Amino acid sequence: MGRTGWVRPDGANRCRKPSVSSESPGTILGMPRRSRPATSQEAGSKQLHAFVDESMRLTADNQGTYLLAAVVCDPAGCDPVREMLRSLRYRRQPRLHWHAEEDPRKAKIAESIGALALPATVVIGMPLARTKQERARAKCMEALLPELEAQSVVRVWLESRTPSLVLRDMRLVDALRSQRLITPGIRVDTALPSQEPMLWLPDAVAGAVAADRDGQPEYLALIGPVQQIEVSTL
Repeated sequence: MGRTGWVRPDGANRCRKPSVSSESPGTILGMPRRSRPATSQEAGSKQLHAFVDESMRLTADNQGTYLLAAVVCDPAGCDPVREMLRSLRYRRQPRLHWHAEEDPRKAKIAESIGALALPATVVIGMPLARTKQERARAKCMEALLPELEAQSVVRVWLESRTPSLVLRDMRLVDALRSQRLITPGIRVDTALPSQEPMLWLPDAVAGAVAADRDGQPEYLALIGPVQQIEVSTL
């Protein structure tokens, strides 16, 4: 984690327990920079799922950026999306991973995601200090989960992390329920990206937003409208 650039967070993909959940059972900081996805009224009575992943940009001066991305989908329509995503892999490639892809592949992945026209939201936490990554994640989750519930999301899938970090996430979810920022109607679970291709979507969306902020707007342009919410991590 000592280098500058967009990196995977500590603990990602090391957890071997893909099914940890929290079933027990505001105002979003910042303003969206792009058009918003469907509101709860527009979504109607559908019970939607959201798939969430993160990306970080660490800097020497501790002024980095933490991104928490979510893509929303009707669970009844997820299987065709999974098959499409699997079809984008190289032979013997276990999963799509934005930071491991070359630029032409990133463009193809972004274009394929754009064709799905799925609602996407990215919460951007700033500043990010090297020793404050979990605080930044918590601040972004505090903004993201109420926003997802407002979009009629009833189940959120986070990428699995180490057991201790998953427990930390679930305690945060319980705290948000206690503060009535979210209701018992939204459930939070974890899954491994090696087993759940839907998690490849927020990985790519976070990567495209990060690239856009670094002066490479072409990938985000291919994906299309993404709601961006900026929050302070202080």
